[in-house]
Amino acid sequence: MNIWRDMYWDDELNDLYGPHDDEAATRMHRLRGLVLGQAGELESILGEILVTIDPQANIGGRTAGQLLSEVKKHLGDEWTRELELLRDAIKVRNYITHNRIEIGSVWRDYATGDGGEWVPVVSTVGGDLYDESNLKRDLEIMQVATWEAVAILHALKKNRCG
Repeated sequence: MNIWRDMYWDDELNDLYGPHDDEAATRMHRLRGLVLGQAGELESILGEILVTIDPQANIGGRTAGQLLSEVKKHLGDEWTRELELLRDAIKVRNYITHNRIEIGSVWRDYATGDGGEWVPVVSTVGGDLYDESNLKRDLEIMQVATWEAVAILHALKKNRCG
């Protein structure tokens, strides 16, 4: 948005967009990056789980969803709740990864009815408004799923060794 305004400072189309807060955008991009970084860690652990279950498994080039599907086949009904959390985390990852992200602002009226303010949001291509609280929730989902994946990996390795 700011690049648009800088390049086309005298364009009447600037009136179509609300003001843009670079500080808010930086925080949101950072949170989005943390979610995606955590997703990478989760994918790595899923690969390690699969190799622990099936040492002959080829994990190269597989997506997190494909790895999870293969892990589920091997584990059957074991770890059902934990695997559902991992599935939810992968959905979050896919949503954040595959939607175009645009940082912007929307006008929100005060509950008192006397005015309002511009609030920074992440707007996805689907029209959903995402703000920092949504991204923090997504990060928490990814972290919980990663902890659960580590617990599964630990249990599987412990069973193999002992």
